[in-house]
Amino acid sequence: MKRGFSLLEILIVLTIISVGIFVALPTFYSFEKGSWDNFENQLKTAAGNLFSLSKPSEICVNFKDNYLKLGGEKILIPQEGKVEYLVFQGSLVSSDLFSKYCTYLQKPEAIGILIKKENNTFLSILILFPAGEVIIKETSLAESESLKDKILKGRVLE
Repeated sequence: MKRGFSLLEILIVLTIISVGIFVALPTFYSFEKGSWDNFENQLKTAAGNLFSLSKPSEICVNFKDNYLKLGGEKILIPQEGKVEYLVFQGSLVSSDLFSKYCTYLQKPEAIGILIKKENNTFLSILILFPAGEVIIKETSLAESESLKDKILKGRVLE
């Protein structure tokens, strides 16, 4: 006599499988809201959508609340980091002097954003406008100062 599984047996097996997935899935994927990977993905997406022929693109840095705003999209900085500088040719905006700074991009330009991390390193971000290309690199204090100087003087390609 062939007999199928009872409803109770199927429910027990499904419960065990779902608990196992619930416990194991976070080790494979980071759903953490403030993760650096999530921040980098949001930044690259927003920078790619920044170019517009009809109107200038806005970029804002809120040093006090620790977030970036590119073309209207708000990007939170993970808790371990703090935005220190916004750099573009001829201008250096520091968290020491400003709580928030916004500017409009109208011509081809390189923008640097330096985020200080917990371990006294910097996350250096270079956004090339209007291409939307984003280069993100973890740098030492000396390397971030060098990048800041190159952007200020318009020598980014060196």
